[in-house]
Amino acid sequence: MSRRDLGDRVSSDDRARSLFFAYDGSTFYMSRDGVEEEYRALAVSKESERAWLAELTEQKLAALDQPGNWWTISFLLHHGDFEHSELVLAAAPNGALWQQCAFLEFLLDYVEKARSRRAISAGRADNATSLARATAQKLLRRSRSDNSRRRIQRIIEKASA
Repeated sequence: MSRRDLGDRVSSDDRARSLFFAYDGSTFYMSRDGVEEEYRALAVSKESERAWLAELTEQKLAALDQPGNWWTISFLLHHGDFEHSELVLAAAPNGALWQQCAFLEFLLDYVEKARSRRAISAGRADNATSLARATAQKLLRRSRSDNSRRRIQRIIEKASA
């Protein structure tokens, strides 16, 4: 392989990795922005994608204690990743009220799917759902807008079902 070919390959790898990380490893997200064909043309190996996804997952999990941690659960759901359920269930919603609501909404979806895939026990799922309901009730007491109250009430109803 010539130096030029090696340089082209490195820049291709860099571009592919950049796209993969920018779109959270999702070709669906890439397709919405019209870059999926470019990414596919870079012919990334499945091995590279697995390694990048593991790295990206670690980055997302490291943000579970940060404001906006709902995005971590959304990411895991999108990738069907329930291997980190204990970390997710141990996290508390952080950030602005809307971010905490998003966290609880995604958490309830995560728990439901993890339970159906037997990634968590029914008892653990019930505990997580009860905690989500209690947290939402606390949020309801401090919410001011009617829209926020309605959103939180939907969370409580879903957690109570």
